[in-house]
Amino acid sequence: AALINNAQSVGEVVDAANTIIDGRIAANAQEEQRLAILQASKDAFNEYLKTSEDEAALVNEADSLKDIVDAANTIIDGRIAANAQEEQARAADFQAKKETTITELQEILNDVLSDEEKSLIVDAYTVEEVEAAKDTIIEGREEVYTLIYTIDGEEDYRNTKAVHPGEAREAFLDFIRQENLDVDVIVYDKDTKSFRAFGGEQPYYFHYSKDGELYIDGTKAQHPGEALEIIRDYIEETDLEVTNLFYDERTNTFHAVLEDNSGVKTDETVYESLPEELSWDEISDEADELAEQYLPLFKAQDSALEALKSLGITSERLFDEIREATSVEEVEQLATSILETRKQQLLQNPEAVKALSIQRLEADGALTENQRALLTDAETHEEIAQASEVVTVQREVISNLNEGLAEDLSSEEEDLITNTSTVKEVHTAAETILNAREQKAAEL
Repeated sequence: AALINNAQSVGEVVDAANTIIDGRIAANAQEEQRLAILQASKDAFNEYLKTSEDEAALVNEADSLKDIVDAANTIIDGRIAANAQEEQARAADFQAKKETTITELQEILNDVLSDEEKSLIVDAYTVEEVEAAKDTIIEGREEVYTLIYTIDGEEDYRNTKAVHPGEAREAFLDFIRQENLDVDVIVYDKDTKSFRAFGGEQPYYFHYSKDGELYIDGTKAQHPGEALEIIRDYIEETDLEVTNLFYDERTNTFHAVLEDNSGVKTDETVYESLPEELSWDEISDEADELAEQYLPLFKAQDSALEALKSLGITSERLFDEIREATSVEEVEQLATSILETRKQQLLQNPEAVKALSIQRLEADGALTENQRALLTDAETHEEIAQASEVVTVQREVISNLNEGLAEDLSSEEEDLITNTSTVKEVHTAAETILNAREQKAAEL
């Protein structure tokens, strides 16, 4: 306005107006250029950063190049933080995958992995490498098992690789079903790692216990179903009150559980369904041999199952492996392996270690109230070990003092020892007792 007001003529007014218009046109051109550059910069950053809808909104709100750069830095910092969290989560998941794989392998193998085997998994960098390590460990543990069977009158063989006999047995049973072989039972020979298949007519046995004695009968049949029908007839004819009947395919034996200790002793006179071609002597001899051969096995299996259950093991697969073992040695080996694996797992848990320590110490004698509290209050592996050592030393010192002194320790003197909390305190208490005894003897 001042520019126009200062004009002295119409021509100067026109010139002033043109100057104002030109200035405004130039300013508008500069602003349009600035906005164009700003938008191009926004588009470039959005394209380069591949921004999400929310991230693009942050960039598009910028009013200057500096604001755009600040928005880009904010986006990049956020992505770095998010990536760090994702990486931590992936690392945690990967570590959990390794630990789960180790646990699964020990379940499959029924054994603790060696340090070398564990390192194959621990040192893996990818899930694929973990799976490859798992396969390598299994292959390293696998052994060759053989199935011996008869087809068209000729003996034939089939091999498979497995980590234990139970796995091989399942593979052979699948093969028998697929080939529709005339096989009713397969028996495992630990020494040769072979399974022998039996089919056709063969002896089947029926046994039950009464008044602590084992009674065994037998028959011949083409398959277990036929044998079961014969045995059911026998049960009905002899008025046996059977509550449960179990079949053991390894020994072709039906085990009966009687109600109220009922039943009569089996002999030739009451076995009316005994086939003519099967003599009583044959049944008796084979029954005696069967009892002598398998009763120790059954007892070993029962003992092993009780031991497994006592440590909280409930896996039916592990129980089946014990039941499928065909010798006392195999049962003991399986049980030892399973129990050792379980103990190794428990040793990773302080509470389990504490319980085992208390159980072990109680096996050698009752714990005093203070000794039990000392063990119960321990929380870490180190504290549990120290508490166990203190209790052991307390008992040794009491035993040594009772042997060395003319008069056994009094209950007060024993309390003085068992109320200690460290090995040093135990020996200090022992010295106190000896000094008191010596002083008392001197006064006499």
